[in-house]
Amino acid sequence: MVGKPHGVRGEVRIVAPAGDLAWWKSLSAVSLRRKDGTEFPAETASVRGAGETILVSFKGYESRSAVESLRGAAILVPSEKLPSLPDGVYYQNDILGLSVETEDGVVLGRVEEIIETGANDVYVVVGGGRETLIPAISQVIVSVEPERGRIVIRPMPGLLSEES
Repeated sequence: MVGKPHGVRGEVRIVAPAGDLAWWKSLSAVSLRRKDGTEFPAETASVRGAGETILVSFKGYESRSAVESLRGAAILVPSEKLPSLPDGVYYQNDILGLSVETEDGVVLGRVEEIIETGANDVYVVVGGGRETLIPAISQVIVSVEPERGRIVIRPMPGLLSEES
């Protein structure tokens, strides 16, 4: 995701769970999707590291005010260009749309959105006329099975109560 601007020359911080600096430098073009859903191509002008942060500038966005319009945009990269992830770690694209069911086989719905809280992701599951927020933590998530199109959960007490 495109993070906040850095400096005055059009650089932005990249918020990303994967990919080292060399991988980011190998990307000459990406697509960006704004929060309103509009997608457009973007060419990278520069990529550099600043400590633990990756800073990117895009051609045509040479000032802080110009890149502010990109803040929060999703960075879309063709799946064949994505770096491999360790076992048990998934890209959001792998999670979105999966069916969520309990260990007892009760289907709750599909993952429609992922909220990044900082501590852990929260899956927004929609189904049966309701929306359920499922924390992506080991105490709740039993298995993530993209190849089977599902996530199996063990609900914590109160997680699925009608009062929530």
